Amino acid sequence: MGERVCMKRFLPNIYAMALFTFGAASFLQADNLSTRDIFNPLFPATPFKNAVASCMKVRSVVEMVRNHTGPTQDQQLLLDSAMGRIGFLFFDVDAMLNDATSYTLNDVEYLLNVIDYMIAEINHTIEKKNAQEQHNAIRHLVNLIKNKLENVLISA
Repeated sequence: MGERVCMKRFLPNIYAMALFTFGAASFLQADNLSTRDIFNPLFPATPFKNAVASCMKVRSVVEMVRNHTGPTQDQQLLLDSAMGRIGFLFFDVDAMLNDATSYTLNDVEYLLNVIDYMIAEINHTIEKKNAQEQHNAIRHLVNLIKNKLENVLISA
């Protein structure tokens, strides 16, 4: 009987603590959003930054494929993920080239160097994992991106 009285006495305190915790979390979340809103205008994401970030994401997926030791189906999914990320890279490069004020020729050269490094990693990984079907599709997409960037350098 004494345990019931203790629970009845502490139950409102538990509710109050839970309410306080959720209130504080929502306040911190709202504070976090306002910080993000202040940060983004100061350092906006340009199409060039998005393209470099996409290259890094492709590289991380390729690294996951390289270190993958599980079933071949999982490897196929990772390679499909790399294909999707290369599709995002294609979109980012296209957006970058459509806005001539968002990049310089040095940016294009840097991006070509990053893509060359990415191609070398992809070739090494796929040769090691024996996945030629995806390799042909990935190589085709990356060559399209590379040709677009090289045409910008040639026309400048």
